[in-house]
Amino acid sequence: AWLPYFIADFNHRFAKPAQYPKDMHRPVRESKQELDDIFSWQETHKSQLEHFLY
Repeated sequence: AWLPYFIADFNHRFAKPAQYPKDMHRPVRESKQELDDIFSWQETHKSQLEHFLY
């Protein structure tokens, strides 16, 4: 499998230490349902045909 080798090589070449060592990520306050709504692609389509082919 090439993925572990690729990840190790990529990290070796491009990883940089953080300038500020403290973790500045904020806690996630949204519910799972809210996150599902935020990170979903929703479109409405109207068929121009009177019938559907399956």
